[in-house]
Amino acid sequence: MKDYQSRKVNGFTLLELLVALVLIGIILSFATLSLDGGEDRRIKEEANRFYHLIKLAQEESILNDREMSLEIDHKGYRFSILTDDGEQVIDDPVFRERVFAEFIKPEINIEESQFILKPDNQEDQTVIKIFILSSGELTPFQIQFPATNKTYQINGSMQGAVEMVVAEKDSQ
Repeated sequence: MKDYQSRKVNGFTLLELLVALVLIGIILSFATLSLDGGEDRRIKEEANRFYHLIKLAQEESILNDREMSLEIDHKGYRFSILTDDGEQVIDDPVFRERVFAEFIKPEINIEESQFILKPDNQEDQTVIKIFILSSGELTPFQIQFPATNKTYQINGSMQGAVEMVVAEKDSQ
């Protein structure tokens, strides 16, 4: 009779292989989530941030009975308070100046005129100004944040309605 208990077996058990496969699967799923759609995710976050900041600025303007403006250029955007002495940049962590990531290229329409924001190395820098009034009105605008498969569009009407629309791009 052969002695099976004294025999030394080289290799892995089925349980060890399954545990290793599960661990590899978990690591790959985290890597995929962190790498997949990084730019698209940041574009979506920026569009959401912009939308909510406009809404908040509109509410602040109405509640505090003060006129505000929003300046947008190729670098980013900043909120200001309009006073009798001119404009005063808001010194507040919520309404602080924001900078666009290099891959965020918003497309802006103001009162049905399209504006192209030029990079630093060109002359005649375009600055877009949206007025947010204490009456609830604002400069009509449309700003699009194009991503790979979607476009995030924020629309503002003269009556003060602000909405965000997400549109799927045609995959042709």
